[in-house]
Amino acid sequence: MKNYYIFILMIILNPLKAQYCPPGSKTEVLKSGNLNLSFTNANINWSNNADDESFLTLSDGSQLKFLFNESVWFSGMAVDDSIYVSANTFSTATEGYDFKPGPLDDNGDINYCINWDRFFRVESRDIIKAEQLYIYGELSKESLPENILYWPARGNPHFFEKYGFELENRDYASFWDENSDGIYNPLDGDIPMLSDTFQSRPLAFDKFPSYLVFNIFNDVGNGSHLLTRGKPMHLEISRYIYTYDIDCGKNIYFVKYKVSNKSEKAYFNFKASIWQHPTFDRGKDFAINKALGTDASNNSTFSHPTDLQVPGENGLNVHPVLVTRVLDGLNTPKKKIEIDDTVYYETVTNPNELSDIETYVDDGLMGSMYMLNCNLGNYNPATCDPAGTDLPFYYMINNHWQDGVPLSSGGYGYNPSTAESTNFVFYDNPSNPNGWSTCTLDFDIRDFGLLTTVGPNILFPGSQDEFTYAVTVDLSTSDDCPDIEKINQNIADCIENINLNYSNIEERNIIDVKRNTYGNELVIENGEVPLDLYIYNLQGQLCFRNNLSVLENYRQNLDELQLVDGMYVVRLVNVNMRKSMEYKFVKY
Repeated sequence: MKNYYIFILMIILNPLKAQYCPPGSKTEVLKSGNLNLSFTNANINWSNNADDESFLTLSDGSQLKFLFNESVWFSGMAVDDSIYVSANTFSTATEGYDFKPGPLDDNGDINYCINWDRFFRVESRDIIKAEQLYIYGELSKESLPENILYWPARGNPHFFEKYGFELENRDYASFWDENSDGIYNPLDGDIPMLSDTFQSRPLAFDKFPSYLVFNIFNDVGNGSHLLTRGKPMHLEISRYIYTYDIDCGKNIYFVKYKVSNKSEKAYFNFKASIWQHPTFDRGKDFAINKALGTDASNNSTFSHPTDLQVPGENGLNVHPVLVTRVLDGLNTPKKKIEIDDTVYYETVTNPNELSDIETYVDDGLMGSMYMLNCNLGNYNPATCDPAGTDLPFYYMINNHWQDGVPLSSGGYGYNPSTAESTNFVFYDNPSNPNGWSTCTLDFDIRDFGLLTTVGPNILFPGSQDEFTYAVTVDLSTSDDCPDIEKINQNIADCIENINLNYSNIEERNIIDVKRNTYGNELVIENGEVPLDLYIYNLQGQLCFRNNLSVLENYRQNLDELQLVDGMYVVRLVNVNMRKSMEYKFVKY
C-alpha cells in the first residue's frame, strides 16, 4: 500500500517539478557611457527597486530616469483564426507576467527553469583576451576569462563546472565555431558572438560590442498567462542587450531578440512590439506632460517631456528626446502582383496564400500605438492600458483600440466615425505646425505606454526570426516641438560611426609605430594617428589605459603603474577607425 501512495505522489509531483516556473528574480546592471541600465529576466528596465534603477547621467552629474519599464509583446493567429498573445508590462510577482526564465525543449515544454534565472555577460576585453590566447597558442581553462569559458552555447562541456547542469546539443547563445564541430568549446578557439550571420572568425571578433548581456526566457512557465490570460504560444526568446564605447554612443543601448516557435502551430500575422513606458524624472524635477510620435521614414518612435529641461551636451538646457529606432525587423513574406505591367509585392498573412510567397522582405517599423494610464486623466476607456484578456493586447499590437476601432489619423487617433485607418500614431514631424502630432493638439498626456511594432511574419513550427533596435536619449534640442528628422539623422550618423569603428578585422592595417617589447619602460614611437593604449595582464584584466594624441615619442614608466614583473599584452587602437595591433611585452 505504501508503494501505491508513493507512486501516486510521484504522478502528482513530477508534472509540477517539470512545469512550475516562478517569475525571474535576478537583476543585472550594465553601466556603459552615460547609461546605467537595470533589467530583469523578463523586463529590461526595472525601476521599482531604488537600488537598481535605470538612468542617464547628465553633464552636471545629476541622473535622469527616462524609462520606467520596457518589455516585448508577441502576437499571432493560428490557422483556425484563434488569437495568441504573450506580453509583459509592469510585472509584479502576482500579475503582469507572461514570461518566465529558461529555454524550451523540442516539445515546447520547460524543465527546471530556476536554473536559468540568471544573466550571462561578456565584455570586449574578454574577447580580446581569448583572441590573444588563441593567436599565441596559449588557450587553457586557467587562462581563459570565465565569461568565455562558461558561455551558454550549444553543448559547452565546461558549463556544468560553474552552473551545475548540462547544456544539451541545441541552440542557446550564438558563438563562432572554429573547428565546425557544432559544439561550443573555447579550448578549440570558439568565441561568443553577437549574431549567427557572421561568416568569419575575424568578423565575429571585430563586431563584438563593448558590453553584451544575454539571457533566455519563454512564455510557457507554469502554463498560465497572468497578464493576457490566454494560452501560451510556446515561444523561446533569446535576448542580447549591448553597448559600444564610442563618444556618440554614450547615450545608446541596443537590444536584439531572437524568437523561436517551439509549438505545433504556425502563427500567421506574427508580430513583435517593443513596449515602453517613458518617464522623465530628475529627482525633484520630473515631467508631468509628455509628447510622443512616429518617424516612420526613419523606422522610429519617440517621446519627450514638454515641461522639463535638463543640462544638454551643448551647455544649454534641453528637452531630452527618447528615440527607439528599429534596425532590423522581422522577415515579412511577400507575394508578387502584376497590374498593368507594374510589379507590386503584397504581404502574405493568409494561410491559403502560402504557395504564393515569392520572397521575404525586412520592412522595418510596421506599426506604432499608444495607450493611456486612465488613472491620471479623463480619457476614453478604449484608449487605456489593455488588461483582462488577450484580445485588447492583440488589438493594440495591430494598431486598433481596445474596442476594435482602428487607429486613424487626426485628433487623438480614436475616431470611430471614420473608415480610414493608419498604422502609425502621430506620424508627422513635431516641427511641422500643420502636421498630425501632439504638438498641434491640446492633449494632456501624463502617463502612457508606447508600442513600436515589427512584422508580420509567418512563424512556422520550429522556425525562428529576430529583430534589433536601438534606444537613444538625445540631448541636442531645446525646442518644445523638436525636429525629429534631424535628431534621427544624428542617430543614424552615430550608428554608422559604430559600424565603421567596429569594422571587419580583415580590413585593418597594422598601425605604423615602433615599440619595445621588454624592460620597465614602455616606449612607442612614430605614431601617425591618435591612439588608445591598453595594457592587459594575462588574466585579461585591464591594468592601464591612456589616450595618446599624434606623437613622435611616448614613454611610460611601468614601475609608476605598480605593475609586477611578468608578461603583458599591449593593445593600440586607432581612435578614428577600429584598426588595432596587439603585442606581448615583458616587464622585468
